[in-house]
Amino acid sequence: SDGNAPQDFDPGNAPSDGTITITEKGVYVVSGTLEDGQIIVDASDSDKVQIVLDGVNINCETNAAIYVREADKVFITLAENSSNTLGGGNEYTQIDDNTVDGVIFSKSDLVCNGTGSLTIEADYKHGIVSKDDLVITGGTYKITAADNGITAKDQLKILDGSFDIDAANSAVKAKNTDDTEFGNIYIAGGVFTVKAEQDGFHATGSIVVDDGTITCLLYTSPSPRDTR
Repeated sequence: SDGNAPQDFDPGNAPSDGTITITEKGVYVVSGTLEDGQIIVDASDSDKVQIVLDGVNINCETNAAIYVREADKVFITLAENSSNTLGGGNEYTQIDDNTVDGVIFSKSDLVCNGTGSLTIEADYKHGIVSKDDLVITGGTYKITAADNGITAKDQLKILDGSFDIDAANSAVKAKNTDDTEFGNIYIAGGVFTVKAEQDGFHATGSIVVDDGTITCLLYTSPSPRDTR
């Protein structure tokens, strides 16, 4: 890749093991279905990678549907008018030293943007995980999670978007047990409808809400997750 021209990927043309690996900076447009496989970003720690989801259905039974192992920053962009679904099984098998526990799992800074929609069915644990900063600037998200819906370690910033989250733990969480200055949530806008057995929003640091519409629904049993 020259790092500029977008590259088109059809997950249906993935290698036999179902793994699509991105090793260089650039823009990657993904559309199509992958019944059991994943996208791995394994670039240099100075590379910025943009993955455009444009009508994607990726299911990974044993690990994250999108796994960012290394990069400087990764952008997951929901293409205009696109509908995308990511999901997986209820038990993960680790493939390296990282403990992957989300349908989208990133060791690097992660930005989710665009105007399309993304449905995440996290039957194992979490929906979206960043072990660094997570910024969401737009998109329509429907997340059902066996643990947390959206979680980050250092900073979780949401500027805009529509979020429908049903989580068995917390809907939106920032947790950093190593540094008390981190584990922060900042909400500048967006529409949130959250149902969580624990907390709608949970942070080990601070929670600041400047704008947005938040509706927290009572969690009653049995949940939709148990009866779907």
